Amino acid sequence: MKFPTSSLPAAAGRQLPGNHRRARPRRGFARCFLMLLIIPLSMARAAGSSPTSDSMPDLSAATTLLDLLGVIAGTNAISRQMTDELRASNPAMPEAVWTRFAALTSERATLVALYAPIYVRHLSAADIDGLVAFYASPLGSRLRQALPQIASEAQASAQALVASIELESEADPAVTPGVAEDARSRAVQVLLHESGALRQARTGIAAVMNRLRASQSFQDIPPSFWDAVQRRLTDESVLLTLWTPAYVRHLSEADVAALIAFYRSALGKRYSEAQPAIQAESVEAATTLANRAARRAVREVLGPLPQWRLQHPAAGTDDSR
Repeated sequence: MKFPTSSLPAAAGRQLPGNHRRARPRRGFARCFLMLLIIPLSMARAAGSSPTSDSMPDLSAATTLLDLLGVIAGTNAISRQMTDELRASNPAMPEAVWTRFAALTSERATLVALYAPIYVRHLSAADIDGLVAFYASPLGSRLRQALPQIASEAQASAQALVASIELESEADPAVTPGVAEDARSRAVQVLLHESGALRQARTGIAAVMNRLRASQSFQDIPPSFWDAVQRRLTDESVLLTLWTPAYVRHLSEADVAALIAFYRSALGKRYSEAQPAIQAESVEAATTLANRAARRAVREVLGPLPQWRLQHPAAGTDDSR
């Protein structure tokens, strides 16, 4: 449990070339942040630039870990959601563009090459083997089975929260609901702290907030709205309120205690300590993947745009940029 951002959030709500119709900013904005609020509940996902073929390490164990975590399937689901958002924001774009974009952002070989190397860079081979053993264990299996349900319920809570943040209410901001204080809820909150999920969520939301704030798609949103959203979505009590009930419903008291013990172990601590670097690389790499896929899909279906030809006079039909 960490805060990676392999969901390509920066592409949501962005318009592609050839269509100047502005997307609905609140809708696109809410989708972006729903992704961010859900991801900390999911399995570890990371992204990074691929090493050169000359220095390519053995990625087999890391790939096994990705498969155990359901990273490829999860990324494909997020890619479909993102494609739907872009399709709605660009209705004049041919359907073939979206079909190609979805394919480019969900190819297994591409995703493995994007995600696996970062584990190899930031975790030792022994640690990767240990994580494989953990997630293949009965406890890890129960965690993997519970997380999709936890994420779904957290999404509903996050959607209600984002929808409630209105400019008109800033003079009298809503009171954040209190976090439950029963023993099981307190144990879940300890787990969220020990796993680094809260720390990573607050850092990651702030980072992606800056990207969204600078996006041309959201320039008509007043600064006061951004300030209100950042204040709420980086508030620890808000995040705990969103996540704790779902964890309580889907993980037993014994499993929560065992997970706390794992994250307090030497392996768990090293895993948690590696997560800030994983997160930072994830944001940049995921954004690059989405941007390149969008440009390539447009070029393959519609042909190189005039401005691209001017910038790349010698590139011909090269689609690697």
